[in-house]
Amino acid sequence: MKYRVENNLDLFEFHDAELSFACFDENKLTISAKHLNVHKNTEENPCDDDMEIDLAEFVFSGFDVISFEPMRAYQVDDDGNWYTNEPQIIYSNKEAEKHFLDEIKNGITINCIDICKKDNKTHIELSTCARSCFFVTFSFNEVSVKWDSYCKKAWYEL
Repeated sequence: MKYRVENNLDLFEFHDAELSFACFDENKLTISAKHLNVHKNTEENPCDDDMEIDLAEFVFSGFDVISFEPMRAYQVDDDGNWYTNEPQIIYSNKEAEKHFLDEIKNGITINCIDICKKDNKTHIELSTCARSCFFVTFSFNEVSVKWDSYCKKAWYEL
C-alpha cells in the first residue's frame, strides 16, 4: 500500500468511521475502515486539508479485549428524568472478545473514541451506535494503518 503509519493513531479522526472485520488470528486483529480521516499536518497527507481515506487497513498486534458493555435503553419519566430498568452488563476477557468480534463482523460505526497508554500497551475505549450500541475497551502492543488513496476532504472540512 502507498501510505503507512505505525503506532500513531493521533494522526486520525475516527468519528463516523465504519470498521469491518477482516481477520483475527493469534491475538492479531485486522480490520478495514471507511470514512476515516487523516490530519493535514501528517507526513502521509500531501493535501492542505484533513482528508478522508478511501479504504484503510488496521492491523492490531497483541490485541486483547478488556471489557464489552451493551448500551442500555433509557426512558424519560413524567418529570423529565432519565432512567433505565435494564441491568448493567459488562463482559470481560474472552466473553468480551466474543461479543466485540461478533459486532465488528457485522460492521460498526464509531461514535466516540479515547486512546491512552497504560502498562506499556495502548488502550482504546470506543462507543458505537448504529445497528447496535455498545462500549468496548481493548488494548494492543502495536498497530499499523495502511491505505492507497484519498477520496475527498474530511466531512468537517466541507
